[in-house]
Amino acid sequence: MKFANLILLLTLIPTTLGMEVIVGVYDNPPLVSKKGENYEGIYIDLIEEIARKEGWRMI
Repeated sequence: MKFANLILLLTLIPTTLGMEVIVGVYDNPPLVSKKGENYEGIYIDLIEEIARKEGWRMI
């Protein structure tokens, strides 16, 4: 349920309110793991795909 809420938050807020969303993650393999200065994992791939489809800029 928490995951569904995260996806809902990521897809609705930026498009309806035009605001910046900051996503925080922590090391939790295989969902998220830190490799050097970058993060990778299932959640990172999902967030990046949503951002690509919605036209969001990831920083």
